[in-house]
Order: sequence, then structure tokens, then C-alpha cells
Amino acid sequence: MKTPDFKDSYPLLDAHCHLDLMPNGEEVARSCADLNTSFLATTVTPQGYQQACERFSSYQNVRVALGAHPWWIADGRLSSQDIHLFCELAEHERYLGEVGIDLSPHHVDPLSQKVQSEAFGIIAQAAARLTQQTGLVRILSIHSVRSSEIILDILERTGCVVSSPSSSKGTRDAGLCRCIFHWFTGSCEELWRAIRSGCRFSINERMLATKRGREYCRLIPDDRLLLETDLPETYEAPTDPKALITSLYRTLEGLAQIRNCPTDELACRIDNNVQSLFV
Repeated sequence: MKTPDFKDSYPLLDAHCHLDLMPNGEEVARSCADLNTSFLATTVTPQGYQQACERFSSYQNVRVALGAHPWWIADGRLSSQDIHLFCELAEHERYLGEVGIDLSPHHVDPLSQKVQSEAFGIIAQAAARLTQQTGLVRILSIHSVRSSEIILDILERTGCVVSSPSSSKGTRDAGLCRCIFHWFTGSCEELWRAIRSGCRFSINERMLATKRGREYCRLIPDDRLLLETDLPETYEAPTDPKALITSLYRTLEGLAQIRNCPTDELACRIDNNVQSLFV
């Protein structure tokens, strides 16, 4: 791809990025604000969320999301008390992420499925209940490795989304919450189920690197697409703000090519998705 013209860039949102895990997160937020780029900054623990809120409170281009990462739940770093704290904090927070379930044996102990599922069920139930009570619609950024079916079961049971089996496109926003599958890797059947349930999908470069990922990116409706980086790759080294934006551009251009659509037109559609989701 061509090097982006950072002086005249599209408005971009990185819909899943761990700014708080970057040693130079403030520099990244500040530089990207100047380059028309904003963030949904997902966290991995309620305590990390509280620290990130303080750290990025002065950056208008950063929305901090309240997280309870499944890896931390699986290995016990997050306890039932931490999930209780999550639900307390969620009373005043619209953005929830990173949350979800991971059943890959490369990442977690397979015996952790029960505790992960219970924790995500509590989180989804709280999100739906609080949306009903306050009218503030909760937005969830969801980790779903080898667990998309379980997650969709929970989302439907709690009312976060509504099953819509009669339509291939579904009715967007019919449920109580707005659910974004981050880096979706489930089966094609699970993808269609998520689409019918009104879910959105944040896409990164690594998803475009696989044949299945590219096919999924062709199938997802225009109004469900978002961009993400899932950076940083390492917690020790600083993140280059321009490299982050370039990654978003590569994803955008890759999506445009797969969907046989002009890049400018797709950028406008995705920006419309951002505006409708985050207003």
C-alpha cells in the first residue's frame, strides 16, 4: 500500500486497542489525535480500567472500556470479587471490553470453561440490566476464541442480542446492547448467527491474513464493519503511532479490495458505523 498521507487522513477509530498496556500510551493518544484517529481503549481488569481512566482522562480521542479479560479469569488473576467490582463500575460505564471466553488450550486451561462462562454470563446480564435501568446502551468488545456459540447463547439468554433466524442480515440493534466481536475466528455458521443477531465485527490485519478471515470479511454486512489493531504486540517496547495508523489503513484497503469497493467509499461507510455506534 502507499504510505498514508497523515496530513489528510480519513477519520479512523481503532475499535480494539490496549493503550494502557503501551509504555508510551499517552504519546500514542496525543499523536493520533493530531492525525484524526481515536480509540476504544479496552482494558483487561477492573483495576486496570480505573488506572486507564485517570491516565487518559485528558484525551478526547480515547474512550476507555471496562475490561475483564478471559485469560485473567481463567488463571485466577481475576476473582469473583473482581467480577463484582466490574459490575459495580459498569453502572457508570458505557463501554465494556475486553470481555468474553477463550477455550483455546494454547491460551488457557480447558478446565476453566465453567468459571469463564459463569463470569461472562454475569457480565452480560449486568450489561443488559443496567441498559434497561439507565437507558445508557452498553457496548461490548468481545473475545470469542473457540467460544462463539457459547457467547451467543449467553448474549441471547440475557437479552443483550435477539436471535433473528429468519433473515440472513438480521435486525441490527434489536437487543439491549451493542456487541462487537473482536477478531472473529468462529465457524461460518457461528458468523451467520452473529450477523443475524445484529452483532458488529472489528477487523484487523491478521484476520485478513487467512483465507477464512478474508471470506468472513467479504460476508459481513457493510453496516457491521469496524477497524481494530489489537496492539500492542509486546508490552515492553513503545508503540509507533504512525505504524498503528498504517495498520488501520492496510486493514481498510484490504477490506476494500476484498469487497470490490473504493477505499474512500468504504472509509465513509465505516465512519458512519462509528458515528451511529458511539454517539
